Amino acid sequence: MRYNPNDPCPCTSGKKYKKCCRRYHQGMKVPTPEALVRARFGAYAIGLTDYLIDTLHPDHEDQKLSETKIRAQVDAYSIRNTFLKCDIVSAEDDKVTYRAFIMAFHQDPLVYTEDAVFAQHDNKWYYLSGETHVLDEDEIEAFVAEAEQSADDTNES
Repeated sequence: MRYNPNDPCPCTSGKKYKKCCRRYHQGMKVPTPEALVRARFGAYAIGLTDYLIDTLHPDHEDQKLSETKIRAQVDAYSIRNTFLKCDIVSAEDDKVTYRAFIMAFHQDPLVYTEDAVFAQHDNKWYYLSGETHVLDEDEIEAFVAEAEQSADDTNES
């Protein structure tokens, strides 16, 4: 899929794609695990299956699958969802916790957090593993209320 370099980056950083993840999607080395989270989120959003497969660590559990099966899984996840927003909650060393907002099957809001672990191989960062937690409706409502309160507090300042 071609993506306009002047459009907002699909990683939702607020930067233009050409000033953000495009360089990583085109092969530039990703400097940090946090940048890799954003680049992978953006890759899902615009269907860059090769990039997503190429950034899996050799020890990632999916590497045991055939390339055809990995590709089918990545394609299916990317195609059936709309990727709306990625918020980095924390980033330290090889661990990044982020919150993703997607529309599952393009209609059902879904919010999850992932505690992702990255590792270097041949001096490059790769996605190694992660634990996800899908927020239930009550957690989503509480999160939205907290975000709205925070926005109100900021506007009053």
